[in-house]
Amino acid sequence: MIDARRALSPLLRSFTTTDGEVCDPFRGGGITGEMTVTIASGAVLKGDASAEAGSFGLIDGLRVGETQMIEVEGIGTSAPDGIVAHEVRSRVEH
Repeated sequence: MIDARRALSPLLRSFTTTDGEVCDPFRGGGITGEMTVTIASGAVLKGDASAEAGSFGLIDGLRVGETQMIEVEGIGTSAPDGIVAHEVRSRVEH
């Protein structure tokens, strides 16, 4: 799960997380900490934001005490903290 409140770039279709954990069956082990997630063209979005614009709107419009938690299915990039998301499930937690 990812707390996606840190940095948004809707034009680049990406955001940077404040925290997260990645399970990587190909590299072994996992990655924790900040991550840069890029939403792939044609990605499937589910949950509280079922459209790309809605997802960025939710992140940008969070109120005090709210966090948007995101679960991403994707492929790692050449950067150790990069993910290309092909499926994104999101929910706002209070």
